[in-house]
Amino acid sequence: MEIKKKSILSPIKRIILILIFAIFTALFIFIYLQNQSSKNEYEDKQIINIFGKQRMYTQLMSKEANILYMYLQSSAENDRQQDTSDSANKIIEVKESIMDAKEDFASTLASIDEGYLYLDSYKIYIEKSVTNAHVYLQDINSIWYNFDDALNTILLADGIDAEVEEAITFINQNNTKLLTISDKILNVILADSNASTNRIEVQVYLLVGAVIMIILIGLFNLIYYIVLPFNRIYQGISGMGLTSFTPKLKFPTKKKVAPIIEELNDIFVKFNDLKSLIENMNNNGSFMETLNFINETFSSLIPYNYIGISLFDEDKNLIKASYGVSDGTIVGLPENIVGLSWPVEDTSLGRLIRSGKARIINDLERYTANRPIKPYNSMILDAGVRASITLPLNLAGEPIGVIFFSSAQKNVYKEE
Repeated sequence: MEIKKKSILSPIKRIILILIFAIFTALFIFIYLQNQSSKNEYEDKQIINIFGKQRMYTQLMSKEANILYMYLQSSAENDRQQDTSDSANKIIEVKESIMDAKEDFASTLASIDEGYLYLDSYKIYIEKSVTNAHVYLQDINSIWYNFDDALNTILLADGIDAEVEEAITFINQNNTKLLTISDKILNVILADSNASTNRIEVQVYLLVGAVIMIILIGLFNLIYYIVLPFNRIYQGISGMGLTSFTPKLKFPTKKKVAPIIEELNDIFVKFNDLKSLIENMNNNGSFMETLNFINETFSSLIPYNYIGISLFDEDKNLIKASYGVSDGTIVGLPENIVGLSWPVEDTSLGRLIRSGKARIINDLERYTANRPIKPYNSMILDAGVRASITLPLNLAGEPIGVIFFSSAQKNVYKEE
């Protein structure tokens, strides 16, 4: 059965999708808040406008009722036919004005009782405010019931009598009460509207805060899934000698990112070189051809001017300079040293083979300053070698020799 391998990209894709969703959610919430705020502001203005009209209707009905009362009073005292005709026309106009105002006021009050306000075809719902203002609504309905009866009494009157006198007195005593109670209802509606807006804002801000937290957590996880693994891979590649570039943990700019991109491109070039080495070794060419290929190709991986290989004899008592290749900078190598042998224990290579670790000498002159100069050391120094890396060679777990990467410059190798 084939085992499914979990891709490292799967959680990254999931996090990116979550981040995209969170960002769009945040945008939607902001748009919703803006629209809701604009809607509430618009409705508040319209509510104020509607109640302003209610005030106007109240004042208009009271004023026109008093004018009508005066016309009725004047008509009773005037016997001239022309004046009576003029008064009759004016009485009709005043009555029509009162009836229109009364109808509009009553229509608005009825819609408030039902929990909404009309503005042309636009409907503003105020059910909660109706509940909160029910005491004021009871008062205004009670006053309006009698106020409407008083207006009807005056509208139907042909002259002045006790009933008309009582009606005009009630109107003058209660028109201010209608105004005051209407203002109280308006204040309740606006207070509820502001409270609703504040609740929406708090909810939206909590949602935005939650979305921001999701985004931050997503970004933090991306650091673990992208930045940290990439940094670890980069360190590993650097440890392999494919790069020595150390990224600085500062805010990246184009100027800072460009060297990283160039370094990464250089890494892939070096990987291609390694691929070429493997292909070259598999082409069944000679050992010297492979060594020459390494010399010509891999100086970017390990800085060197000379590569030397020394092999043990069968008893591992002697070590012989067996192969060497130079770029021409090192004079006299390999021709002056290849073929020469030395007892292993007379060199420091015995300890190197036993430890199985690489040896780095960044300053060969200083390394040999307080030591007896061996003939092979003299030949290497005279040839111009100033630094070297020595690596043990093993075959099937057994040491067979060492390989030297030597440079004409000092301090070119990274020491662990």
